[in-house]
Amino acid sequence: MATPTNIDANHAVPDYDREIDLWNVLNALWSGKWLISALTAIGAVVALLMPNVYRAEALLAPNNEDGSNELSALAAQYGGLASLAGIDLSRRPTNKAALAIEVLQSRRFISEFVERHDLLVPLMAANGWNARSRELKVDPDLYDEESSTWVRPVSPPRQSRPSMQEAY
Repeated sequence: MATPTNIDANHAVPDYDREIDLWNVLNALWSGKWLISALTAIGAVVALLMPNVYRAEALLAPNNEDGSNELSALAAQYGGLASLAGIDLSRRPTNKAALAIEVLQSRRFISEFVERHDLLVPLMAANGWNARSRELKVDPDLYDEESSTWVRPVSPPRQSRPSMQEAY
């Protein structure tokens, strides 16, 4: 037997008899239509005013052609016996994927990549892309394309030409 939720002797309503009337829910939503519309409009305006942010990610996985799987299986099989002899077989080979990710994220790699492919201007002075002419829009307050010089206003210790640390 369900326990009454209302302790009034004349009108005890069990929990299982309470139900939600769909019409009451729709009336409540309709009465708050202006608030719902206003919040939706504000959300849409904020979403349209936010700048486009693009992000690329890559997952690197090395192939295991060096036979390290066989060695690790052997170490697991004879690890107990080797520890009795004073030999530590628990040392694992270097994770090539972690090493590759660290190299890709390193400042040296980024600096060399930016310099090798001449990406400092597109990276630091671009403010858009002209799809019709398929050309990069460069901010003239930062970089003068005619003279190929940096004209951005900076305060020391920064210089007009961005450093590789800024590019990173």
